[in-house]
Amino acid sequence: MMMKSEQKKIIEFFRAEDGFTILPHINPDGDAFGSGSALFLVLKALRKRVQFVVREQIPFMYRTMPLAPCITKPEQAKAYPNIVCIDISDPSRLECPSLVQKDSRIIVIDHHISNQGFGDLQWIEPKAAATAEIVYQIAERLHVPLKGDLATCLMLALSTDTGHFGFRNTTPRTLQMAAQLLDNGASIADVCYDVYHRKTLGKTKLLGRAIESLEIFCGGKAAMVTITNQDLLDCGCDQSDCEGLIDVAREIDGVEISLMLREKEDGIKGSLRSRNEINVADLAAQYGGGGHRAASGFTLKMTLPQAVDEVKQMLERTLGSR
Repeated sequence: MMMKSEQKKIIEFFRAEDGFTILPHINPDGDAFGSGSALFLVLKALRKRVQFVVREQIPFMYRTMPLAPCITKPEQAKAYPNIVCIDISDPSRLECPSLVQKDSRIIVIDHHISNQGFGDLQWIEPKAAATAEIVYQIAERLHVPLKGDLATCLMLALSTDTGHFGFRNTTPRTLQMAAQLLDNGASIADVCYDVYHRKTLGKTKLLGRAIESLEIFCGGKAAMVTITNQDLLDCGCDQSDCEGLIDVAREIDGVEISLMLREKEDGIKGSLRSRNEINVADLAAQYGGGGHRAASGFTLKMTLPQAVDEVKQMLERTLGSR
């Protein structure tokens, strides 16, 4: 838990300074999109100059959410003196790092257990279910009403990082915040349908490819799905459509660790999920990745078959020692 003095410094910094660039991690997820947009709206309410810069297109599952008006593309970004790193555990995972200058003042707002601390000011809460819980507190302390699009963006972020409030990271505080957002006009039903149930035909076909690739090993304790670039091409999908496909492996009875490997231009993206006390952030760290105890990721510079062999051996060592 962050020291109260550090939190106070960040609140005073937002009050006193002007000109903020909010940057998420690469391949932003629902928490990064939602928390970044929410902080943008908070600072806008304070009449600050602020931009939330994201290179990627908004994934289909988030496109009905009020994110687009909050987002600036890198080519339109201005040179502001203050950088807010949102939902980022390590500076190497920063979206649009070219916007950070030598004299930039860097504020880090994050909840990843693997975050060792960087920047000039940090508000890091590893026990928070989502970075949105921190942005919620910032809005309250800056006396910005938690309503309208701000409430919806925070609800999106809370929902996606907790598996719609079904993961073990969901706490009483998470539900209390969600209840307040619901009371202030955020639609939990819309977030649930749009994120978890509304799919394109291509995404449905890609789900079939994931099921076809399913492999169980380690005596039923581990499950893996793989997605190739050809799968994406055949189904008319892009990388953002891979979101949630790991659930094919995660939801199988008896599986303790689930894994998804997918081809990308720069290598193989790996995602790990755990349903017990195994800390998959430690496993991801073996490959230079990180994240949370129950959900982490990494990238491998090798072919997909090589990555499958490498990670299977790692999981066999991990689960075989239990």
